[in-house]
Amino acid sequence: MDPWAFEQIDAVLCTHHHQDHCDIYTIKAALQTSDALFIGPEVTCRKFRAFGVPEERIRQVKPGDTIKFKDVELAIVPNYDRMACLTGEEVQDGKLDYGKYAVSFLFKTDAGGIIHLGDTLYHNGYRGIGENHQVDLCLTNMGHNAPGVTDKLNPYEVYRIAEALNAEVVIPYHYDNWASSNLDPQQLEMVVKANRSKLKVVILKHGAKFIFPKDNDIGHYQYPDLRERFRPEKSWEYGNKS
Repeated sequence: MDPWAFEQIDAVLCTHHHQDHCDIYTIKAALQTSDALFIGPEVTCRKFRAFGVPEERIRQVKPGDTIKFKDVELAIVPNYDRMACLTGEEVQDGKLDYGKYAVSFLFKTDAGGIIHLGDTLYHNGYRGIGENHQVDLCLTNMGHNAPGVTDKLNPYEVYRIAEALNAEVVIPYHYDNWASSNLDPQQLEMVVKANRSKLKVVILKHGAKFIFPKDNDIGHYQYPDLRERFRPEKSWEYGNKS
């Protein structure tokens, strides 16, 4: 994906400060090609400033905040990313100030609620979000954890969070980003099936286009074969011989 190619950007949203979510190349491009706002929690906003984003284009947010974009309301809700809390700064008095380091973005649209959970770990607090907000589509991290590591959600935890949120559809990511956390996404499908859940699992690929809610039932995304670009009349094998 070319970050310079977007013709219009309303906002750049970063759930937390890790470089694969707060990406300097994306931020530098959007800063020059658009009038976008840059939205994130406190520690992320420090990185925005370090990357040269002017103060008037930064929106520091915390759980409970809302921002309106045209016909979409962006609700800032809690995120329980323990790893974000433990990287970058010393933890004071052993307490994790989740909202300072990471937030979840809930897009309230006419089609339904879409939540992005960044790199959260499992927390019972997601049940409260599911009770207080309409969440139809959940996007969250998933991956393999080596022994002694708790870095990504495992498939069962993804299932539990989606169920806690009362989501209809879940789309996992991160399982194919890093060799160290690579995981077959079919494991999530097996967990959902084993628990007789009505939850729909959608497995995307890099560059995929997903339209909500039209594509809720696609299961595994397949790249288009571009058959509309073929010119059969020019084929030496079966084309027009006249």
